[in-house]
Amino acid sequence: MSWTIHPGNKVYLSYSIAHREPRRANFTDAAPGMEVKPETLRDLETGYQFQSDKATAGLTLYWMDYTDQLVLTGQINDVGSAVMVNVPSSYRLGSELMASLIPSSRIRLDLTLTLSKNKIRDFTERVDDWDTGVQREISLGTTDLSFSPSVLSAGRFSWLITKSFTLSLDTHYVGRQSIDNTSDMLRSLDPYWVNNVMLSWTAHPSWCREVSLFGQVNNLLNEQYETNAWVYSYFYGDQRLKTDGYFPQAGIHFFAGVTIGF
Repeated sequence: MSWTIHPGNKVYLSYSIAHREPRRANFTDAAPGMEVKPETLRDLETGYQFQSDKATAGLTLYWMDYTDQLVLTGQINDVGSAVMVNVPSSYRLGSELMASLIPSSRIRLDLTLTLSKNKIRDFTERVDDWDTGVQREISLGTTDLSFSPSVLSAGRFSWLITKSFTLSLDTHYVGRQSIDNTSDMLRSLDPYWVNNVMLSWTAHPSWCREVSLFGQVNNLLNEQYETNAWVYSYFYGDQRLKTDGYFPQAGIHFFAGVTIGF
C-alpha cells in the first residue's frame, strides 16, 4: 500500500511472506545425519520517499521474522565447504537510509546507511568435546546472527570535471560481524573502511560510437582487513580451543581499462 502525499513525497507499507527451499549444496555440505529444512520469512516494511530535481531521499524500516533460517556457522566440513544450519527462530530488525544530492550538473553525491539488529532467539551452541567424544550443548539465549554486521554504509562522490573527464570516489564501511552465532568477540571480524578512486576519460571518435579509458586505485588508504573467515571450536583437556582461518583482502592496488563501443 502506498500513498503519494503530494508530488515528490510518498509513504508506503508492505507485508509479505516468502518460502525458500534449501539449495543442493545445503544438503551435500551438511554434516552427516543433519536435517536441512526450508526457510520461511515474514517481512514487514514501511518507508518514506522524497524526490526533487536536486535531491532524493528515502527511509525504510523493516522487520524480517524467520523460521528455520539457514545461516552460516563459521564451520567447514571435511572437504572445506562452509556449513549452513537451520536456526528455529531468528529476525532482522533495522532501518535503511538512502540519499542523493545533485547540487549542479557536474557534481553528484550518493549515500546509504543501514543500522540493524540481526538476532537468533534462544540459540544453543553445540561444541565437540574431544575428551568424551560427545558434543556439549551450551544455551546462550539471544545471540547475533553470523556474518550480519549491524552497521553498513557506503557513499559515492562523482565529479564531471570536463565533458570528457570524470572523477569518482567510492567509500564503504562494514561494522563488526560474528564468524559464528555465539556473539563471542574472539570469533568475529573487525570493522573495516575501504576507499576507491577512479578517473575516466570518454571520447566519441568518428570510427566508433565511444571510447572510454579509466584508471582506478582500490583500497586507497591501504586498509588491512578480512571479509570472510571460518572457525572450528572444541574442548580438549577441558579447555575451550579453536582452529580458524581468515581471508585477507588486497592492500592498495591499481588497474586500468579501455572500453570501445560500436
